[in-house]
Amino acid sequence: MTAPNDHPVATFQAEHCLILSVLDAIDREADLLDHGKTIDPDFWHSACRFLVEYCHGWHESREEDLLIRPVERVFGPLHALKEVREDHERFERMIQTPCDSADAGDAVETAARAHELAGQFRSHIHQEQAVLFPLAREHVNAEELRDALALVGEGPAARRAHELEDLARTVIRSVRA
Repeated sequence: MTAPNDHPVATFQAEHCLILSVLDAIDREADLLDHGKTIDPDFWHSACRFLVEYCHGWHESREEDLLIRPVERVFGPLHALKEVREDHERFERMIQTPCDSADAGDAVETAARAHELAGQFRSHIHQEQAVLFPLAREHVNAEELRDALALVGEGPAARRAHELEDLARTVIRSVRA
């Protein structure tokens, strides 16, 4: 068996770390709104853009193609993976709500939607790390996954993902400033 950090599933874990850092920044910014800070539309648009384009457009689609489907080829449909898919669909709808509230100038609603989104997203990530990743480590061929990640890691989509990772770091720094 491959050591945990040597398995290509570690790529997805690293992406989760970045996503969790952005969720922490979203929570911190929402906390500031709860304490009277004025809405910063640039922050909310950048944070929502990262979540839509990186989490949904890049990360989740690769999880589906490279982890969930191969695990299901081994086990068939699993309830836990059905929940992961349902979360992905629900988050697609939820991600924009803090930004919409910020655009409407409603700090209270922005903070509430942001806290809700961040909390549910964190729970989802913990579920993936507890269920999907161990199954993938055990039952998805590491070399095939490494090769698939290398193929996906080339081209315009990968360059876009790197730009979005830079955007995430900007979002994280903006709350610390």
